[in-house]
Amino acid sequence: MKIPDETLKNICKLGQGNECCRYLVCGADGLECLKNTSARRLLDERVEFGAMNAMGDNCLGDGAVAQ
Repeated sequence: MKIPDETLKNICKLGQGNECCRYLVCGADGLECLKNTSARRLLDERVEFGAMNAMGDNCLGDGAVAQ
């Protein structure tokens, strides 16, 4: 599913350093979210060990921001 440009900018924080979402990756069809997939644990571990620049956890995995 294509992530809308407005979501990439305001929620995923694409290009905004450490605030960029850790689950945002480039896939075969462009940018996609891996938060609600089996890859989530690996990405969380990489952040925990300081192995990633993007450290954000910005939404529920569907572009909706937690209240």
